[in-house]
Amino acid sequence: LEGLTIAEAVDELTNRYSPFINNPCLGVQSCQFLTLQLLQPRPMRVNITGEVNRPGVYVVGNPAGGFNSQLQTVTSAIQLAGGITQLADVRNISVYRPQHVGDDVVFPVNFWTLLQEGALEQDVVLRDGDRIAIPTASVIDNTEITQLATANFSPVTIQVNVVGEVDAPGIVELPPNASMNQAILAAGGLDKPRARGSKVEFIRLNPDGTVTKRTIPLELEDSLNEDTNPALRSNDIIIVRRSSVTRISDYLGAITAPLNPLLSIGAIFRLFGN
Repeated sequence: LEGLTIAEAVDELTNRYSPFINNPCLGVQSCQFLTLQLLQPRPMRVNITGEVNRPGVYVVGNPAGGFNSQLQTVTSAIQLAGGITQLADVRNISVYRPQHVGDDVVFPVNFWTLLQEGALEQDVVLRDGDRIAIPTASVIDNTEITQLATANFSPVTIQVNVVGEVDAPGIVELPPNASMNQAILAAGGLDKPRARGSKVEFIRLNPDGTVTKRTIPLELEDSLNEDTNPALRSNDIIIVRRSSVTRISDYLGAITAPLNPLLSIGAIFRLFGN
């Protein structure tokens, strides 16, 4: 009975036992002489390959595996594997189902249709031994990446790196499609005595391996827009440079420190002013 649904198992057992039972439903309407009840679903093992954040073999179908429902679907498994990457071709996902005899049965899955049309049949119900393959997209559509970032089969958070003159530089975790300004604020905001507050440098590591570098005017009050407050992707880098006064002050401090610890930076500026 391995690999059968309950209804299929009932039919199979009925066919096998019917030669040994003589007219069990004779004279009885709506008779079913065989009933199966699933007391507890056993965990399933599925293999997830390709463009997910943590590919590998996963056990699903019980609370320990991350699920409580009997029916597990492709989206459930992808969530367990950390969500899709930005390189995922969501239109051409395949579910390979092993058979007792012959080649695997392949179920095509189109998550873009699922998102755009609500076609639930695209979220295939899994069985034990299934393999889910998410291929790499040949063309990256920036508009689609933005829409996919909010889907439940994408990662829950993204990581971006904010470096330079902020209060808490380093990697910050943000919701998908968070803005550049949100990342700066999550890093503690500008270090106002030192930061250049007029513009920042924005570096994006593109899925195709290229790097995009932009200088963006800094307007912390702006809402989400591509010119001054773009939506972020995982692994984006934001660099907040020093202001001109801070660079001069740091340079003079480095020069005067070995000469005379009593000679302050303020004295140097007054000296040049005279």
